[in-house]
Amino acid sequence: TDGLSTYMRRLLTGYAVAYNLRHKRHGHLFQNRYKSIVCEEDVYFQELVRYIHLNPLRAGQVKSLSELNGYPWCGHAVLAGQMDYQWQDKAYVLAVFGSIQSKAVEAYQRYMQEGISISEGGPLEPERAEFDMENIDSKAVNGNERIMGSPEFIERIISEADEHTKQCINSEEHFLQVELEVKSTCKQNGISIKELKSGSRRGPVSRTRGELAYRLVEDYGVSITEAGRQLGVSTSGISRILSRKSS
Repeated sequence: TDGLSTYMRRLLTGYAVAYNLRHKRHGHLFQNRYKSIVCEEDVYFQELVRYIHLNPLRAGQVKSLSELNGYPWCGHAVLAGQMDYQWQDKAYVLAVFGSIQSKAVEAYQRYMQEGISISEGGPLEPERAEFDMENIDSKAVNGNERIMGSPEFIERIISEADEHTKQCINSEEHFLQVELEVKSTCKQNGISIKELKSGSRRGPVSRTRGELAYRLVEDYGVSITEAGRQLGVSTSGISRILSRKSS
């Protein structure tokens, strides 16, 4: 999940920068940061799937489950068998509802309908959403991620995370490695740090800057903002370098 979270944050940041450049705007594009949840299987996973896929209904984007079946902007339509996105792993989700796909789709649809119907079968209200965080054990981690599951599951995940943290280099050591990478590459290419950060367009300088921008973001996982600080380039400049590299 750590690798996926890093990839998603990098993807969303890159997209926001590219979008702002294209439309001559600035500032945040997405309301909140990407957040991942470590979730135990069985009922917790099912509840989370239902909560996410009923969001368009709660928000008033669609008025019924049948209308949600054709809604293209969430994963429900694929699980309901009405659409097919090759990148969506519907088999994994449907396996929770049954071993035979056709039966699993039916069970999934019944489960979704149960989430809509409350008390006398009235419309789903946001404050009465079937997915109730207060009734499901969860724990905040590092202020932005959550673990959802039984107390035993939460304890095991935290224990594994603590062990993983011990094996990881701390942020200070990480940035030291980044700075050493910049200095080493500049020395190999015969340019100074001062010239690198000066905005010089001299051939060797531009090539070194492009090489380092790609390496810092892709190999070291630093943010576009931090890469820009290390190389004396704006975030939009880093974004353009990365776009040229990937094209």
